[in-house]
Amino acid sequence: MMLSLAAAMFGMFFFLTLFVQNVLEFSPLRAGLAFLPVSVIIAVGAGLASQLLPRWGPNPSW
Repeated sequence: MMLSLAAAMFGMFFFLTLFVQNVLEFSPLRAGLAFLPVSVIIAVGAGLASQLLPRWGPNPSW
């Protein structure tokens, strides 16, 4: 599962960066800055999940 998630995230960043640079004609620096909020949200979400999971545990009934 983790391998699939990592591969999907790598593919998302790779192909969206190509799209942003080639189609939207962003510079490489501007494209990198455009993906900075996504990276911050992923890091914050991972931190929150690691703190909240021990408290409530995984819930397979969802």
